[in-house]
Amino acid sequence: MGYAEREDWNASSEVMLSESFLSAVAQKTDDPTPTATLVQQAQQLLREARKKVISPSYINVQELLQAILECAPCENGQRFTACGMICAAEGLGSSGLESLSRGDRLALLARDWLKLVLWPVKSAHRLCASQHSSLSSAGGVGTPRRVRPSARKPDEFTTTIKMREAGRCAITSRRSIPAAAHFIRPPLFPEAESDVFHPTFTWDILRLYASLPDECTRDPEAFLRSPANGILLNPEMRKTFDRFYWYLLPLDAPDTYRYVPLHDDMDEAVPASRTLITLADRSARGLPLPHPRLVGLHAALARVLHRTGAGEFLDRVFERYLGEDRDLAVPVGKFSGEDLELRMALLAIVDEELGV
Repeated sequence: MGYAEREDWNASSEVMLSESFLSAVAQKTDDPTPTATLVQQAQQLLREARKKVISPSYINVQELLQAILECAPCENGQRFTACGMICAAEGLGSSGLESLSRGDRLALLARDWLKLVLWPVKSAHRLCASQHSSLSSAGGVGTPRRVRPSARKPDEFTTTIKMREAGRCAITSRRSIPAAAHFIRPPLFPEAESDVFHPTFTWDILRLYASLPDECTRDPEAFLRSPANGILLNPEMRKTFDRFYWYLLPLDAPDTYRYVPLHDDMDEAVPASRTLITLADRSARGLPLPHPRLVGLHAALARVLHRTGAGEFLDRVFERYLGEDRDLAVPVGKFSGEDLELRMALLAIVDEELGV
């Protein structure tokens, strides 16, 4: 689609993702209509947003929502996504949006996915070496907090993952100082409040999109900190994994995955003989293996970020304001969805001045 055909859709103060909207989506999801029919309805509605892009990202609204729909990690997630698009287009569960067209309401949904889901998840992984987590404030719920070094718990997560993998990178089988990586980065809280989990729209959408098990709802922080959410990788693989440059595709056989690179630089990172990965507990202690739903969720997000150009755009935002590989020295709120709105607005001004 040429730029002459596009319709820039600028962010507004309105939001689509809300408690009432998610309630309407839940009601729609419980409808007996087959998932295939709902997906077909959603795809037809997406045509009304085919010319719209989220300015200044140039991310096409139809392409973004289509990718989210097609890359859903499971049937329940695809059903949830399709129902969300139908409810958004029809204005169900939302108020004050009656004057907007179906295409504009879908653009609003796409923008909310970008700022309340993709941005907090992407920035949380980019900031994995810091003391903060952007998931804890992604939806503006709860107060961002900094964890004092003296208040940090011992890193049992890393210790357990290393024990399970016998100290070897799960992908390359090398022992080059591997480090534990999360499929989905958990929120961080001071030790005194480690049993508190502030619910966010980000987490609600992620768990519904991946149809995560009940235990993640009962104690999400413990679930995300468990070995089921981790894998041991060498430093370079860890860095590119946290940037969603590659993913593990779940296969039919239990605990078996295929390494899938998304960037040219990653094609030769893993020998062809190692692209089929079977994970196992090498400690003989019965430690949990990575949960397939979490592996699938990381894979789905990686595909969406790569396929739509959203990952490249968010990296651009991140590096424009923080610089390459800079450790975080600002409050976690600087990586909330609201902050992305401000940064996008500033980018639009700069692009306009440069004639981009």
